[in-house]
Amino acid sequence: MTKMDSVRQLRSHLSRLFDSRHRGTLNVDYAKGQGYIDGYMQAMSDLGVVTDRELLQIVAEERTLAARQAEGQGLRISNPVPVSHFA
Repeated sequence: MTKMDSVRQLRSHLSRLFDSRHRGTLNVDYAKGQGYIDGYMQAMSDLGVVTDRELLQIVAEERTLAARQAEGQGLRISNPVPVSHFA
């Protein structure tokens, strides 16, 4: 798997996670998804596929995109999480 494939996969997971948050998923389901993504990002970082700075940028971009889409659909936007947190 290339770096581009890994980043694309991560963005897809993050998109689904943030979308589920805006749609009001159960906390247990959200935590499960977040744990999966945290592990994926840790593996990417450990293998040197991406830097922590790149991960933060990816998460921030996906969080912003998900919030804009939720607003466009009239969904409730939860309180934003500081960008320093991965997911």
